[in-house]
Amino acid sequence: MFKFKFDINTNEVDIDIDVVISWFDSTNLKYENINKEEYSFENFRYGKRDTLKYVLRGIYKNIPWVRNIYLITKSQWPEWLNEEKAKSMSPPIIRIDEKDIHPEGTECNGSIAVEACMYRIPNLSKFFIYTNDDMFVCKPMKKNDWMFDNNTGYIDMKLIIRDIVNKNRAYWYDNAHIDQIKLFKNLYPESNLNYFISSHVPTIYNKEIFNFIEDKFPEILKDTQNSKGRILDDLIIGRILAEYISLEKGICVLKKRKYIEYFDHKTNYKDLIINKFTNLFCTNINCAKLNDEEQFYYYNFMDSIFPDKLEIEF
Repeated sequence: MFKFKFDINTNEVDIDIDVVISWFDSTNLKYENINKEEYSFENFRYGKRDTLKYVLRGIYKNIPWVRNIYLITKSQWPEWLNEEKAKSMSPPIIRIDEKDIHPEGTECNGSIAVEACMYRIPNLSKFFIYTNDDMFVCKPMKKNDWMFDNNTGYIDMKLIIRDIVNKNRAYWYDNAHIDQIKLFKNLYPESNLNYFISSHVPTIYNKEIFNFIEDKFPEILKDTQNSKGRILDDLIIGRILAEYISLEKGICVLKKRKYIEYFDHKTNYKDLIINKFTNLFCTNINCAKLNDEEQFYYYNFMDSIFPDKLEIEF
């Protein structure tokens, strides 16, 4: 049965932890033979942006102890990032092509498919931190901030939401969340695990949970790995299900963080300041949707948090 803890970890954690980042340059993205009534393709989700550089700056400055940084791409590489130097950094940045982790050797179509394949990265650490290119570590953090002990990870329980667009909707009851709760209840019909808000920030996962999911739901996992986008009305496998199972099996415990922020494309970045207690945050933003003035303030805001340019940036 799941554990529920709010206490501060005083155990000394000493295990390898990798970081996995999903990224691709969607400048020339095309939708072919896709039913848009079944998949979500909001234009603001796509477009060229350089927020990945801030993700990397945050990792090297605030969690430099990670073993490897795996960058999952569509056989691409950021034009501003020196790949040869990146390989020799500490930690090194290692390119992972989507087709090399997809069971059928094809590219993934969207983050849902990537998240359903990422546990297949060769030599991936047992516990790994997964992040998108709009999720950031903005304060120094120790391994103890991610792990309760060498065998138990932390899952963030609470997320302060600034959901301007959908302020009247319960954010965590989107279709993806509901789908994965159905699968969880299928596995554990008697569970008394209460529903919680899954934080859209860098999160630690255990790859053995994904192997467990593969064993329990092979066909649904396969469908998710082959999905063509954000599925609107179908059962999917994803990181939310992995979090629920991890809690139920005691592989992770809930951790209450009070100052995790969530921003959207309506946020006023001109006057925004990250709270001194905020360790993790997500902008959930595509800069292509911002006008020139909004982009100016957005990048000023990001530069104020991550001012130090990496030596691997062109």
